[in-house]
Amino acid sequence: MCYKIVDMDENMLENIQYRKGELPVVFQRKSLDDYREGELACHWHPEFQFGLLLKGELEYNLFQDPFSKICRIIKAGDGFFLSPVFGDVYHKIIQPVLQSRVFGFFLSKDESEEAVMLNLFREFQKLRPQDANYELNCMELICRIWNELFKKISVLKDFVSGAHSDIGQAARAYRMLTFIQEHYREPVTVDQIARVGGVSRRECFRCFRSAINQTPMEYLNQFRLSVAAHLLIDEDQPVACVSESCGFENISYFTKLFKRRYGVTPSQFRNREKGEEKYD
Repeated sequence: MCYKIVDMDENMLENIQYRKGELPVVFQRKSLDDYREGELACHWHPEFQFGLLLKGELEYNLFQDPFSKICRIIKAGDGFFLSPVFGDVYHKIIQPVLQSRVFGFFLSKDESEEAVMLNLFREFQKLRPQDANYELNCMELICRIWNELFKKISVLKDFVSGAHSDIGQAARAYRMLTFIQEHYREPVTVDQIARVGGVSRRECFRCFRSAINQTPMEYLNQFRLSVAAHLLIDEDQPVACVSESCGFENISYFTKLFKRRYGVTPSQFRNREKGEEKYD
């Protein structure tokens, strides 16, 4: 199975392409089923971003800085707003939002005032670029959304204010996570991970604990298990081969960790996902 990835540079900045001469607004509809483990990699935007969840549930990590986040489960109909992490913004109407130092917030369909903005998101996602009045409708909705945004920020009191941290910190964290994802098949040590991030061993542990509430080795094993789960479904390799190809030297240890995470053994997991066995 081929999974989609977020197109971003070495600083985790997502590369969004705008068509020359057209309205600089991008509408994207994404399904998490198209991404490995149903997850989008952590990334940043130089643009303001509004999101609306159309179906299902989503665990969203909203970062104030590279190592400080708010985690929220949002449901269908809920949404979020994200302020740009960095970039040049000159328009007077945008500066007050930037100067508010609000890095983002969640929107609940159950809150009447927030539901107004969510309804505007729904209208926006129905627009089609091929429509003759697409640009006019875009600008109208953006202005209405921005008006609601001003109202929201003017009364927002529950968020910690503060400038965004150095993007270099995020880049170092990204390099450490990427190193694990690229070398999970090999014997990997904490010292190696720390060297890639240019930090001490102690700082490496602190960064991982602050960012994802795991130790480096816990994240390594979690990533290995995620890959193993896909191999068990998509490939016909023996369990021992899957274990070895994912970096586990001991199949008993692999089975123990796999059962702890998924509740069944690797063989049972394969049979269950392929519909060959049923469980109560």
